[in-house]
Amino acid sequence: PSVSVGVPVYNGERYLEVAIRSVLAQTWDDLELVICDNCSTDRTSEICRTYAAQDSRVRYLRNERNIGAAGNFRRVFHESLAPVYRWLCSDDYIGPSSIEKCLRLLQARPDAAVVCSRAEFVDEHGATIKPYDEERWAELPDSKLPVEVSLRMLESIQGRWAHLLRDFTRIAQRGGHAGQIGRGLLGAGYLLFRWHKQD
Repeated sequence: PSVSVGVPVYNGERYLEVAIRSVLAQTWDDLELVICDNCSTDRTSEICRTYAAQDSRVRYLRNERNIGAAGNFRRVFHESLAPVYRWLCSDDYIGPSSIEKCLRLLQARPDAAVVCSRAEFVDEHGATIKPYDEERWAELPDSKLPVEVSLRMLESIQGRWAHLLRDFTRIAQRGGHAGQIGRGLLGAGYLLFRWHKQD
């Protein structure tokens, strides 16, 4: 696969199917969906096994014991195989062309390490409540930024998980938990301090 989508989950039966279907319906279908179940006690396992049996792109992993949220984010990250990666929380979903659009931006900019899309808060029926962090992004210039500003923007990206990371296998070898990925990118020299906005 050219893209891995990692879904860490614990007792996610309420919204998990919506998340899974949104990945499998992507216009970019050369992907794998890796679901890491942190010893759920609800129907999560049943849901995941059903989709894994129906679609070879789905890999379902279940931890032998609960390893905590950060540990589960780490595991699904390390288990993914593709050179480009994105997280998706089990109560989130993505638009049908999200991965393709983000991936094509990465392909068009070989110097880029991260692509991030806009995101919205929605209610249990999928109705938009408000944009996520829209004001912060609207003020972002298309130019080089000081390191501390870049770090704050990376923290914003990490907060919504709506992004693709390039060359994540090398980053994963550095260890650390999900919240350290952005700083790892900077420290490893993978990310240039130049931000580009594109609708």
